[in-house]
Amino acid sequence: MKGKRISRMLAILLVFMMVFTLIPGTALAGGENGDSTSVIVSFTSQVAGEFLHDPQINVSVSSDLAENYGYTDKVSNGVSALDVLVKAHEIVFEKDFCDENTNRDAYLSVSSSGWVTKAFGESSGFGFAVNGVAPTSGKLSSSGGYEGIMINETKVMEKDYID
Repeated sequence: MKGKRISRMLAILLVFMMVFTLIPGTALAGGENGDSTSVIVSFTSQVAGEFLHDPQINVSVSSDLAENYGYTDKVSNGVSALDVLVKAHEIVFEKDFCDENTNRDAYLSVSSSGWVTKAFGESSGFGFAVNGVAPTSGKLSSSGGYEGIMINETKVMEKDYID
């Protein structure tokens, strides 16, 4: 009897030790302050039918990337398509876009409502797709089809493909 009791107590102690060793890892999973997350995505960028860079496969994009450059998205918990667009600008223009003294509006201009008025230095029409589909709200529009959502409202998930 005494041997079973000791074995049971050791088993309970072992369970507690295993549970407590997991706590630090889960507490830090959301980033240093718990407010930044990252996803691995793939993306391409085109202007006038020409690719601007090789397809970017399995690139880590942070949820605060757009905000770090002064842009604002409406995805409160996760990575937005706008974060991915900013990452594409980093890749295409490198230092010219990343330098803090750069006039980024010359490369990328996004209104607070999410309208992209300039991308990759071009003021022509802008569109994007996630996994080959234009993102929607899921609500039917009065003109038929579904209501689209803006780039700053579109949440991207792990392994999504953005074009």
